[in-house]
Amino acid sequence: MPPLKLYYLAAEVAPFSETYQLASFSRKFTNRLNLKTDVDIRVSQPKYGFVSERKYILREVIRLKDIPVIFNNEKHIINMKSAFIPETRVQVYFIENNSLYKKLPDLIYKARNGRVFSDIDARFSFFNKAALDTLQSLFWAPDIIICNDWQTSLVPTLLKEQFAGKDFYSNIKSVYMIHSINNYRKFSISAYNMLDIEPSQSGRQIDNHIQAMEHADL
Repeated sequence: MPPLKLYYLAAEVAPFSETYQLASFSRKFTNRLNLKTDVDIRVSQPKYGFVSERKYILREVIRLKDIPVIFNNEKHIINMKSAFIPETRVQVYFIENNSLYKKLPDLIYKARNGRVFSDIDARFSFFNKAALDTLQSLFWAPDIIICNDWQTSLVPTLLKEQFAGKDFYSNIKSVYMIHSINNYRKFSISAYNMLDIEPSQSGRQIDNHIQAMEHADL
């Protein structure tokens, strides 16, 4: 019997990025599953500028260069780099988009003066779309995508509304896990428009936890 293929999406994975408990959970959870012989788990997070490519030995992969992603009616060309979580054999794919992620500080969601970035919903909406678009370049279709917290909360909707009709994605299921309750979970309606998806709620601010729970398989 082939191994269960899991794609774990998170905005933070220790030690690469860490602002709250999601990061340490991501490291421990994926490593525990990776030790099972009947599981093939891979991880993806954004490539923030503060993640040291030299320290963590990020490698370029030829087939993961110059991947087109359509977002907000524009074509973005991105790259993915590969590394392993230190002291594990858990493979991580870093989604690189310099215009969105390179200049973010290690606080990720806010400046050092405490000001929350006004465009974090757009930054992570893009990550949701890119994480799905790049799967075909990996030549690897997971059985389940594990979406972690508000930063990856639109993946279940994208799967159901945009990707389910494509053969490559037709059998992929999604699981959504909540790690925090805060105002970051509320995305502007414009973020949904950038992805060309419909919110399940009305208003200018959409609760992404609710959106994800209504579209995820679990």
